[in-house]
Amino acid sequence: MKEKISKWFSFPIFKESFKSNFLSFICVGIGNALIAFVVILILSTLSLNATKQSMQNMFNTAKMEHTLKQGSVGAYIAFKEGINAYENVIPEAENYL
Repeated sequence: MKEKISKWFSFPIFKESFKSNFLSFICVGIGNALIAFVVILILSTLSLNATKQSMQNMFNTAKMEHTLKQGSVGAYIAFKEGINAYENVIPEAENYL
């Protein structure tokens, strides 16, 4: 079977080009790696800020829920004590009638 030869790519020319431009390829590769590192760093920072903001909102909501629950429990206890006091006062008041 005959090996297919590409018209558009020549390996010997690529090899010579790579040898002559080795320093340029290294500089471009390092530059691309630095750019990728900066992009990843920025995206992770944005993600951390979003996570921080959502956690802060969650704790604020939890604090508000705690305050509401504490207030409703206090109101229930006051209502229950009021009913108990009323139930205790009515029989005593009937004795004086």
